[in-house]
Amino acid sequence: MAQTPDPNKPTTDGASPGPSTYESAPAAGVTPHPPETQSGETLLVVAYMLVWVAVVAFVVAAWRRTRGLEGRLSAVERALEKSRAAQVPSTKRSGASEE
Repeated sequence: MAQTPDPNKPTTDGASPGPSTYESAPAAGVTPHPPETQSGETLLVVAYMLVWVAVVAFVVAAWRRTRGLEGRLSAVERALEKSRAAQVPSTKRSGASEE
C-alpha cells in the first residue's frame, strides 16, 4: 500500500512537498492578492471626514436658506411700508381731548 505524503510535513531532502489537492499553486511571477482589510485608524479618519462633510453641507444649506428667507422678509417689509404710506392719514376727531 502506497502512502501519500503529508503536505504539512517537510520532505527528507528539504524540498516542499508541493500543493495539496485542495490548493492550487500560484502562477510563476504572480503574487497572491493580500486580504482586503482596512486598518481601524483609516476607517475612523474616513468616518470623521464624512461626518464633517455632512455637517459643513448642512450649515451651508441652512445659511443659504436663511439668506433667501431674509431677502423675502425684506421684500415683505418694503411692501408693507408702501401700503402704509399709500393709506390716507387718519384725521383727529374734533371731540377728542389730548392729554
